[in-house]
Amino acid sequence: MSDLQRQVDTLQWQLDALRADLAESRSADASIPSEGSTVLHSGVAQIDSVDGSGEYTVTEQWWNGTTSAWNNAVAPLGLVAQSSREFQKRLTGMVDQRVRFWQQRRKDGALETLIDLGGGVDFWALINGSVVSSGTNRWIYPWNEVEKTGSGYDDWTTLSGGRSGTTGSNPAYNTIEDMNSAAGEQGNGATIANIDTAEYTFTIRPCPNGVILRMFPVSYVISGAVYTEYWFSYVNGVDGTCD
Repeated sequence: MSDLQRQVDTLQWQLDALRADLAESRSADASIPSEGSTVLHSGVAQIDSVDGSGEYTVTEQWWNGTTSAWNNAVAPLGLVAQSSREFQKRLTGMVDQRVRFWQQRRKDGALETLIDLGGGVDFWALINGSVVSSGTNRWIYPWNEVEKTGSGYDDWTTLSGGRSGTTGSNPAYNTIEDMNSAAGEQGNGATIANIDTAEYTFTIRPCPNGVILRMFPVSYVISGAVYTEYWFSYVNGVDGTCD
């Protein structure tokens, strides 16, 4: 997309905002309008906060063609710290993630802001390392959401405004490691007694740093509170030496 097109898009979003403000002011003293699907204002927003139930606070983003970057919008033309909900009530949005938003009337006539987390449930992510987790042959993984920026091998880039996790916050877990322990058959099909013997010593290895894979948000509820974890599936390697 050219800088000129981005500037045109930004002006269009600003015009949409003015139209929405005008429509809201006109209806302030009028009777409640009937339910409709007319989009009054739309654009790109960034998630400011998440409440865990599909509700989000977002700030509209305006494209800066000079710096080739997204900037926070300024009120009253743009939406700032706006309450919103994900239109499918998905719980997997993260702070700083960029999303599409739009505003439309509810059945009662009130103006509401909806967002779309976009894409499917899963997404591309890059593993940034590993730290031993609870139990033997299990790890937790820091990661970043990535996008493809070129053809063939290489050219995977951290997605601006994408999701991420560290070993201390939103770490990723490997489904293949879920059944792992100190003995017996492991998730990758290897049996510990057969890879650690008097003749050779081999061990289960974590998913390597730099692997690109599909990441899946998984939500669950405990005592009424909603939590989201990030899981992937990678068949662990086995490595070692002869004694």
